[in-house]
Amino acid sequence: MTFRYNKIIIPTLSTISGILWQHSECNICVPLALALFFITAKLFFSKNRKKTIIAFSVIATFFLFGVFRSSNQQKQQERNYQEFSNKEFATIATIKEIRSQDSRFYKNCITITTEKIKIKKEDTWKKANKKIQIYLRRLPEIQVCDKVKIKNLKFKKPSKSFSKYLMKENITANIFENNLDCEILNRPNISLSRYIFNKRNNLLSSIKRKMPKRPFAMFSSIFLGNRKINKKENDLVKNSFRLWGILHFLARSGLHLIIFLMLCELMLKLIPIYFNVKQMILIALSTIYLLLSWPSLSFIRAFSIFLLYKFCPLTNKKSDLVSLVAVVCLAMLLYNPIQLFFLDFQLSFGLTFALAMFTKEQSKRERKRRLKYEKK
Repeated sequence: MTFRYNKIIIPTLSTISGILWQHSECNICVPLALALFFITAKLFFSKNRKKTIIAFSVIATFFLFGVFRSSNQQKQQERNYQEFSNKEFATIATIKEIRSQDSRFYKNCITITTEKIKIKKEDTWKKANKKIQIYLRRLPEIQVCDKVKIKNLKFKKPSKSFSKYLMKENITANIFENNLDCEILNRPNISLSRYIFNKRNNLLSSIKRKMPKRPFAMFSSIFLGNRKINKKENDLVKNSFRLWGILHFLARSGLHLIIFLMLCELMLKLIPIYFNVKQMILIALSTIYLLLSWPSLSFIRAFSIFLLYKFCPLTNKKSDLVSLVAVVCLAMLLYNPIQLFFLDFQLSFGLTFALAMFTKEQSKRERKRRLKYEKK
């Protein structure tokens, strides 16, 4: 079974059109009226009406998916600001991440996922699943996966452009606190998230002790995806790369995952085991690499395509790179539509899709040349 890429690209382009239309702030009745007109005309003049109906149904369905998914994301963010901004509140939340940063004042940042929120002067706790970042001058004695009660939090509604960035990162608000009024309610004895977090930071600290500052800054940025430590050294390296016009080399992308996987495949060739076992080992190693690093959008894109590419042979299906890129793009847009308007998403998927299409066409031409040569 071979995936035909046009059948997957059409839903993706329809979803993109819906997202673009939702953000254009136009009346949706106009495009729907035009779409109905063209559908009616096409059905009237088409010989194969069944296929035409299916095609237009798919286009209309995914267009509306894009419209409503984008609309719901915007409305949810606006509701959050109307309900919580400029109001003092307390929350019961779980600590998801703790990180230090190279900043003059706020040297620590914690990420929490709220379970309940109570606004000051109100008696009831409301269920609220929000992701909030809190920047601190002094870090309290907390660990990842701790369930905590935090009081006296307050944030202001951000600007429109920064609000879009927060929406992209799936963050409700950024809060800056000098002293956090925090009480630990529960600390689980066993936690996979805490184990992975500690392993990742221990690995980073161990490498930092064994490497000079500048090489470590480059290694941390390129291969681990952590650009927030040693900002001074990172800036010096960036200036050098910017001078030569090769600053994009420092951006962690799918290329670094491919280099890692090529090295793993080279080592696995020396081990006499079954093909399927090797593929499962590669998937396991790449997953460990993902968990022990700080992934970017392009890295997640490459990792998702790699997983689909490896699972296709295991399920006796032929893989097509154009189709895989379209599937991953569609999934990421349905999960987080606002990403479409950011340059990292556009470059990551635009360039990958262009290269995939170019490679596909080159392969077709090469195949035709071989057939002509064999006939001669």
